[in-house]
Amino acid sequence: MFLAINDIKEIAVKMTETIGVEYTSYRFSFFRRRISKIFDELHINKVQDFYSLLANKKSADDIAYRMLVADTEMFRDPSMWRQMRKMLIDRQQLNVWLPTLTNGYELFSLLAILKQANVKSPRIVVNSESQQAIDNVRNVVIPAKIHEVGVSNFERLELADDSIDNYVDVVSDGYSFKNSMLENVEFRNKWFLSEAVERYDLIIARNAMIYYDNSLQERAIKRLSESMERNTILCIGVKEQLLYKIPNLNTKTSADGLYVKELIV
Repeated sequence: MFLAINDIKEIAVKMTETIGVEYTSYRFSFFRRRISKIFDELHINKVQDFYSLLANKKSADDIAYRMLVADTEMFRDPSMWRQMRKMLIDRQQLNVWLPTLTNGYELFSLLAILKQANVKSPRIVVNSESQQAIDNVRNVVIPAKIHEVGVSNFERLELADDSIDNYVDVVSDGYSFKNSMLENVEFRNKWFLSEAVERYDLIIARNAMIYYDNSLQERAIKRLSESMERNTILCIGVKEQLLYKIPNLNTKTSADGLYVKELIV
């Protein structure tokens, strides 16, 4: 269905009001592509029909879920995970935050790294604006081709005496993550920018902001900064830029999007 510019802007306003995510501050080109895709997937021919779906809580959550851009690999950018593991070995009482959740690939990659690094008693908080995304994590099926890429990435981590098979189960139509890995994970069905500020030792927000306009990106970076303790590790996408300067962030420690907040003398 063809959507006029005014229709798209009005849809963004309606979605912001209903779902609680500031879609009005998403990059217009991305939002237009995503909404057009949703209209096609749901066979919507009238804007008013879309608004009727938004009025239903379950349908609105499904729309929020469809707005998410799924991760395409497990252990994507192996050098980043390898560096992170070195920085976390034998850490205790680690507080971790993933501000966004899509299909769980990033989360389970992190959980495997924490286990391999022998991190003691990690607490992991995961936010998602879609309850469907949260529910799907426990039942996600990894297609064979995605698993093959994950195996290749895992091998590049150069972890002695470990295998990706220790973290997945074979199922009829692919692979699934071991649910036992989720015991220290707290899921929150809330957009991360609407959360109260908490402090974390590790924040993984890779490619979480590339769909935002500059103003929203700056606000998001400020929120991440407010959530960082001294020596907090911040991980962003390798192609993302920190539009807002985070105080005491040592950019010299950057490696594949990894930064450390510390007191710089």
